[in-house]
Amino acid sequence: LLTGLIKLSRAWFTLSEARKKLIESERQKVESELIALKSQINPHFLFNSLNNIYALALRSSDQTANAILKLGDIMRYIIYQAREELVELGMEIQLMQNYIDLQKIRARDARVSFHAGMLDEKFLITPLLFLPILENGFKHGIKGDRSGYLNISLDQKEGNLIFTAENNKGESNDPEITRNKGIGIENVKRRLEI
Repeated sequence: LLTGLIKLSRAWFTLSEARKKLIESERQKVESELIALKSQINPHFLFNSLNNIYALALRSSDQTANAILKLGDIMRYIIYQAREELVELGMEIQLMQNYIDLQKIRARDARVSFHAGMLDEKFLITPLLFLPILENGFKHGIKGDRSGYLNISLDQKEGNLIFTAENNKGESNDPEITRNKGIGIENVKRRLEI
């Protein structure tokens, strides 16, 4: 009887440890997936921003220093704050504003509006949640011509965030955009599920 109890307790302990390892393994898998999803920020944005800043520098534009500062703020946010599980809404709003300002350099003639309603800027959200949607709005709706527009609004009602992005959804000739169609939105959906 004593031997049987010892074997049973060992088996129970082994089973308990296996469950703990399985739970930890699942947690690490979800964390890895979140990190991978966060890192899918479009690298074209960085290259385009650097090209735009280069063009400003060639023209000796007064906007050059400010554009470099905004790009630095975006990269700092992506490298440091995006690692956090949650960030303050105010930080995400600043990221969006910096992103919009940099994109406006490229699309000077496009009409871009950003409205942030009455928001609790301390409200915690998942980082980089809105950036893929902004990227889509600029990629698909604004090509630097006069017909392009993008209207963005962010409101908060009864503890819910309401984010809207509307554009003229032009057709893209860029094969990179066509090949990766839908990744940004699917990325946001999956991150929200997790």
